[in-house]
Parts: sequence; C-alpha cells; structure tokens
Amino acid sequence: MTGAKSSSEMAPHADDGGLLTPLIAFLDPEDARIARIMEPLTSRYVASERDDIILKQIKEDIVENILKKRNAKLPYSLSNRKAGRGIAIVGPSGAGKSTTLNHIFFNHPAFPGYGRDGKSCSLISVDAPSPCNRAQLGNIILDALLDRGKPSPAEDDDDYTFRRTLPADEAWRQVRYQAWKQKCLVIHVGDMNHVMHQAIPREIKKVTDTLKNLMNDKRWPIHFIFDGTPAMIAFPEGDRQLSRRLTFIPLESVTEAADGNMIAASIRDYAKDAGLKLSVQTGDMLVGRLCRAAAFQMGLAFEILCKAIETALKAHRKTLSITDFAEAYATRTLQPVTLNMFLAPNWRTIDPSWVVEKSEEPNEVKKKNSSHRRTKF
Repeated sequence: MTGAKSSSEMAPHADDGGLLTPLIAFLDPEDARIARIMEPLTSRYVASERDDIILKQIKEDIVENILKKRNAKLPYSLSNRKAGRGIAIVGPSGAGKSTTLNHIFFNHPAFPGYGRDGKSCSLISVDAPSPCNRAQLGNIILDALLDRGKPSPAEDDDDYTFRRTLPADEAWRQVRYQAWKQKCLVIHVGDMNHVMHQAIPREIKKVTDTLKNLMNDKRWPIHFIFDGTPAMIAFPEGDRQLSRRLTFIPLESVTEAADGNMIAASIRDYAKDAGLKLSVQTGDMLVGRLCRAAAFQMGLAFEILCKAIETALKAHRKTLSITDFAEAYATRTLQPVTLNMFLAPNWRTIDPSWVVEKSEEPNEVKKKNSSHRRTKF
C-alpha cells in the first residue's frame, strides 16, 4: 500500500540481541502496517465499574490493613502489622481477570515499580501451574521473589541456572524468608483454581494451611490477591479462619442492557482509531450479538472486536461491518453459518458457553458440568 513503512521500522526499542530481527524481516510492509494499527488496540484497556469495585477492596482489605498495628501498645512498624487478608477475583475464562488486575497493579500508586524491568515492588505476581500442589506453588512464588527487581532471570546466571526444585517445606520456608528480606507485602496468584484440580482433599488443605500461616506470620504477615474461575470458590471451604480472611469479588457478566452503551462506544472508537468507517445498521443488533458471542465475558468481547477489525484491514476494506465480525467469529470457533452468532437469525437461542469451556482445562470443564452446587458470595 502506498505510504506504508517498511517492516524494519517495527524493530523494538529494547536490545533483543538480534533475536527478533528475522521475525520482523519476515513481515512485508502491509503486514507491518496492520501490526502497527492493531498493537495499540489490542493493548488498550477499557475501564468499567468492576475496576472501582476491585480498587475499593484492595484499599480496604489490603492497603489499609497493612497499615494497621497488630499490637496497639507498640509503635507501628513493618513487623508490627495486623495479620494478612486476601481478596479473590472470580470469573470464567475470558472475563478479563488477568487484564484487569495487571492494569490496576501497574497503575496503582501503592505498588510503584510493578511490571517494570529492573524495578522492585512490594507486590509480586505469579500464575499457578496446572495442576498445582503445595510444592509447585511454593517454588514458583520463590522464583518470583528471587527474580524480583531483575531485568530477567538470565541476568544472574549463577543464581538462576543452578536453582533446583525444593521440597514443599523448604520452598515455603524460603518464601517466608525472602518475603521478609525483600520487603514483599502482597503476593498475587493467578489461576488459583488450578489448586482444585488435585484429587486428594488433604493436599488442598496443605495449601490452605500454608497460605493461612503466611497471613498469620507475626514477623512478616503476607496479604494475598487471587484470581481464578468459579472452581476457586471451593478452595477455602472447611477452613473458617481462611474464609473469614478472604473477600470474593465476582466479575459480573456484560449484557446489552447494562453495558450496551459502553460496548457501542468502544466499537465506534476502535473502528475510528483503526481508520475504518463503522457500517452497522440498527437491525444488525451488533452489540447484543457481540455480548452473546463472547459468552457475556468482557475480555472475550474485546478480543472478538479486535479480530473483526484485523479481518477488515487484511481484506483491504475501508469499513467495519457485521460481516467482519462474522468472519472473525468463524475463524475463532470454526462454527457453521447456522451457529455463527453474527449471521444466524436465531442467534439469541445459540448456547455460547462452549466458547468459554473451550479455553478451560478438560478436567475443570468436566467438574463444572458434573456439579450443580450453587455457591453464594
């Protein structure tokens, strides 16, 4: 396309040692042009009421609690703090849990340095492996503590290369020591539902006991922020003390009635910033179809929106229409026209839940489908 910059202009600012050079060279100028358009769109964050809810709980259950004295008769100090508390963000895959928390952490004034290379922060973040037992969780948190403030694990070869997986008790003993040594106050664990994949209840209890002990540690109490799918709700069951220390925050589904204006505005803004003219008719019912196509999950809704824009750009179209959404949905789901949420006349009757289940682990889907127990928040 006339005026397109060469792919070489996509070279990252950071020194990558030439690793990305052949990948960038592989892109032709048109690929590079589309990539430059899509990058700010796919990384854009759209705030909503859920941010205010989570920020409120971080303030009340984490920040304010850290600043309270355990012993009122002694001066406040980092070793004279109240026992830790935790919050748990709950939502299906595609709800936007990780994106929301990363945005909040990165911009929160209480956590300066978060997500920035070479900067230390009082909060660290890890993702629980699947499945996750006590030893695995302890080792992955320990790695994050040891790598805290470093540009990358590889920067200290002697430290990283010779690390070994520690037994559970030793790993958590080191976590406790390193948290104190490095002044880590808050630990975020993503995908905490992976702990529930274990078949042995006593193993799950070992994890809950360990986390509870870290919260109660008199020398250096730790606060926790968890996120995960609804399977995580059962995690603290049977432990009254841990249950009292946790506040669950369910991420509400997006609906046309409650979020239609925000979604419609986002579609207009995204299309405009991509250089496309929005060509949608009232009868297309695009907002309602998009909500349902995303299984009413905010993260998935914006993924589909970005994919539709990319589809239009790659087809050299100057407009964004429901056809682009239909093609993007078909590419993502491989569903026939009769089950395409953007084409089917009976789209309101199509079950969208499989879109979420497709991205979850098979054993988690099996557990969810075989259990009809309802949990109140």
